[in-house]
Amino acid sequence: SNQSGIVASSQLRSFFGSCRDGRVRLVKVSISSAADPCLELDSEQEAAGTWEDDWDRTVPKEIDPDQPCFILYRLDEKDSSGYRWIFLSWSPDHAHTRQKMLYAATKATFKKE
Repeated sequence: SNQSGIVASSQLRSFFGSCRDGRVRLVKVSISSAADPCLELDSEQEAAGTWEDDWDRTVPKEIDPDQPCFILYRLDEKDSSGYRWIFLSWSPDHAHTRQKMLYAATKATFKKE
């Protein structure tokens, strides 16, 4: 896969480190529009109920019909490394082609981080 060279900001990395306790349900990540773009924390939602209950309350309002983003959504199940997460890559058809390409090229890097 072709990678963009865009990496997570130090703020995002440290935030991910604090997500292991189960308090956070959803993390929305966007590529900053800075001259030297990076992956940055866009928003977060705390868990209030089961993952099924929280889905309708959190995911739809974080999706912008015109703006690509990455969403990490925490399930209630755990494995040996901790909570299990779902990775959503949102790239609407009518978003700018350059943005869609940037997100597609950054997805592999983001999943590794």
